[in-house]
Amino acid sequence: MGAVGFAMGLERLIMALGESETDKVADVYIGCMGDEGFIKAQALANVLRNAGIAAEADITGRGVKAQMKYADKTGARFSMIIGENELADGMVNVKNMLTGDQTRKSFDELPAFLRGLVFSIDMR
Repeated sequence: MGAVGFAMGLERLIMALGESETDKVADVYIGCMGDEGFIKAQALANVLRNAGIAAEADITGRGVKAQMKYADKTGARFSMIIGENELADGMVNVKNMLTGDQTRKSFDELPAFLRGLVFSIDMR
């Protein structure tokens, strides 16, 4: 009767995995208000991730204040809230979480705009 076995120390496995995706600080946190804002936030997060930007969007249904508190707690560099007004205008305010400065951009402009900001910060 034959058998095959395998063993590996947990510490070695953790070292081999390196930095996990959950250890990364989000470049941008996308908050939302309402069902349509939620859908747009999830879609936008996917677009930004495909553009190489670490994006996190709210999935818990917290209030706006709690979402921004969470964004600050996680160390996100930038944040935005998508609600009825943003959906109607096709524009969103992007907030620099360090300085508090805000810039208004269209949804289409966001990937290039954020990529420029994130990579300029990373180069410092």
